[in-house]
Amino acid sequence: MGINLLPLFGSLFLIWRIWIVEIRLEKLLDFRRRFISRFGNYYYCIALILNLENELFNFMFISTFPLLIISFLSFDVPFFLKFHKEENGLSKKDVVWLYTERALLHPPMLIHLVFIYIAGPKSIIPSVSITSIIIGCILLFGAFFAFDKRALKKEGTGKWIFIAMVASLIGMSIYFLVF
Repeated sequence: MGINLLPLFGSLFLIWRIWIVEIRLEKLLDFRRRFISRFGNYYYCIALILNLENELFNFMFISTFPLLIISFLSFDVPFFLKFHKEENGLSKKDVVWLYTERALLHPPMLIHLVFIYIAGPKSIIPSVSITSIIIGCILLFGAFFAFDKRALKKEGTGKWIFIAMVASLIGMSIYFLVF
């Protein structure tokens, strides 16, 4: 009988994410603390804490894969390429913490999802109930509309994030319900 490290890692990662976003970088991230990616990261940690055995959180984690790819390429890569040029008078310590937070926002989930997709999503979720799909959509869209300032803007990235979320969730729902 061995020790399962996923719940331990998920717990430590969740505590660290909450600390860095809500305490350490609270003022620097400002309204960005409520972006959907950060909520997605919390849901990912919960899925790990539950040892990837909870249908609802597994579905929410797996269905965000297309959105994570888009977010990584559209937001993370430009952030790392441009941010060092626009440090805006921040201390070196703050810059290191911002880089660390960003580096551990999308990449860990993406790397984990690549391995899951290679093995096949049904390897960790053999089937998904319609109830889990509905609740997962409510949790993801609820967080987006309640907290992410981009959600209600008619211009900018909010509508594209919403479209990508809908496409991801519909695609994964069809995959699990039909195949």
